[in-house]
Amino acid sequence: MSPLRSLFLGSLLLLAACAEPSVPPRASGSLGVSQDGLTVYAADTDNGLLIAVDAKTLEKKGEVKVGAQPFRVSVGTDGTIYVANRGSRSVSVISGKDLTLAGELPTGVDPVGMQLSSDSRTLYVVSASATDDTTFGTLTAFDTETKTQKWVVPVGEEPRGLGLLGDDRAVISQYKTGRLVEVDLTRGGISKADVDFQFDLNKQALSQPREKYGLTPFVARAMTDVATSPDGKRAFATTMLSRDAPILTQPTPDTPYYKGQGPQLAGSVSTAGLITLERDGDALTPLVDDVSSYGFGYYAVDGTGVNSAPSTRPQTSFATNGAQTPPLQGPSVAVVDSSGDWIFVVNKESSRLAIVSANKREATNNAAPTTSAFYAYQPQQLPSVHSSASINSGADGVAILTDNKTTLVYSQFEHRLQKLTLSGTTLTVSGTSAPLAGETLPADQVIGRKLFFDANERSMSALEASVACSSCHLEGRDDGHTWQFPDGPRQTPTLAGRGMKATAPFHWSGEFPDMQGFLTHTITARMGGKGLSATQVAQLNAFVDGAPSPENPYLQKISADQLARGAAVYNSAGCETCHSGQWLTNNTNADVGSLVTSGINPDNGLVMSGGLNVPSLKGLARSAPYLHDGSVMTIKARVLKNPGDKHGVTSNLTDAQVDDLVAYLQTL
Repeated sequence: MSPLRSLFLGSLLLLAACAEPSVPPRASGSLGVSQDGLTVYAADTDNGLLIAVDAKTLEKKGEVKVGAQPFRVSVGTDGTIYVANRGSRSVSVISGKDLTLAGELPTGVDPVGMQLSSDSRTLYVVSASATDDTTFGTLTAFDTETKTQKWVVPVGEEPRGLGLLGDDRAVISQYKTGRLVEVDLTRGGISKADVDFQFDLNKQALSQPREKYGLTPFVARAMTDVATSPDGKRAFATTMLSRDAPILTQPTPDTPYYKGQGPQLAGSVSTAGLITLERDGDALTPLVDDVSSYGFGYYAVDGTGVNSAPSTRPQTSFATNGAQTPPLQGPSVAVVDSSGDWIFVVNKESSRLAIVSANKREATNNAAPTTSAFYAYQPQQLPSVHSSASINSGADGVAILTDNKTTLVYSQFEHRLQKLTLSGTTLTVSGTSAPLAGETLPADQVIGRKLFFDANERSMSALEASVACSSCHLEGRDDGHTWQFPDGPRQTPTLAGRGMKATAPFHWSGEFPDMQGFLTHTITARMGGKGLSATQVAQLNAFVDGAPSPENPYLQKISADQLARGAAVYNSAGCETCHSGQWLTNNTNADVGSLVTSGINPDNGLVMSGGLNVPSLKGLARSAPYLHDGSVMTIKARVLKNPGDKHGVTSNLTDAQVDDLVAYLQTL
């Protein structure tokens, strides 16, 4: 070949490469990607493994044992891999060259959020709880060269998602409260007393439109992740929006009250959402009202970040070719593509990956039950969603490769990696790996877990509701939310670690003597499902019964002497009268009084039923708020505020005895 021809062909190849340049890969959750985009790293939570996979062939290249319950992965510019381990209070540092363990970084309890600075010299880790106090979690900064801690600061109750807006600001979501916290990273973080930016998104950003239009209020919770744009100007918090107004409809199989109760009066009482924030200098403000555009258009964003007027575009149903597409449900992780225009959102409960516009939201008519429950999240036809595709169950990791089109998703329940390819507006699954790890759970729990987290299973919920058990019982636990049910305010009790099989009767009112009756009511009357077979009930029970309590830091904090004193006060105050046995409940009803004296939905039927079902106290420290109506935020507040000694004889306790009792209760 002549030198001239070689030069010509070389120029063509260069032009072809320039026509579609590669960009750094972007990832979130249980997935990380090497800088060249050739290797994907998946954290398998059940097996405690970091697994390396060829991004092109999806073939397994190797694995390394990390800590217990690995949850998030970050990859540095030098190839070092960091794995946050929820079950062992640590971050595993892995060499990308040979996939070997290079060190461990100690963290707070339950590390759930993690990001690297742009130069990879600082690793930021969010822990859901401090090492000795569950009332707040922490943000810790590590020097990655020396593998030492630089600073640690409190960032509110049960923090979860972490996003970096440049190298000087962090945005942290609080899992159950629906709050976002901004951290100034240049000042070594913040102290608990002088939080720069913290607001209740529900009450600030969404209240004005509700007041204007009189719409049903919803609160943000289950804030799982914070994705940020490449330019560091926008943050997108995945969330579940939960009905905060009274549910006045008595449930029946024909009119389940979990449907038709979502934003725009369509969809579910618990609806997937996406909160958009924009940074302008040092200010960070809500950019788009993601609930209340009154169902007649979308808010576009102009160059100054100000919402434009709603359009008058005709409404669009999400029915496609006569078939109804379920609303997307249960967002777990998200990542913004390199253009900053599209957000790739993994919806764990509906097993779908959606590509959502970062610049506008679309609403649909609020009259028909087939319209969208949340207009940022509708499949196929609406311009705010570029595309969506079905994925495997239990997905909690997403990565966009260097072509900015190929997406990878990791599904924990299947232990598989899926490749999805975007062509125009069509997103399709183009490959699925073999199982990358084996099952560690018994077979019945494997099936039961899938049922628990499945919003598409019609034996569990109707299409118009499209909710899962996990829509309220987050991760098998609680959501910190008090629902205004027809029979009164009821907070979501935690399930994990409470021996459900042995604690009948069920429900706050204790009206169901067995699990079959309870599930029949909940699934058919509330969720609109067709109902479970006896085998399915047993499988669901097996998973719930086997789910462990979250880690309790007080077990290592409280001395044996104080524990003994607290146990003595527990008995002398009469707590053991109701909270006794292995699961700390006598499985009967009791009237312990209510601190809520007025409200739209007062407690109904408590005198007739003899009070409320005595709950287990297992895992008490991380299951606030307390009481059936969620009216008490701390254990100590309930001990001190106990009118008439109806909830144990606590009025005569000394300050020291109160402290000992609270300390003991925190260890249960």
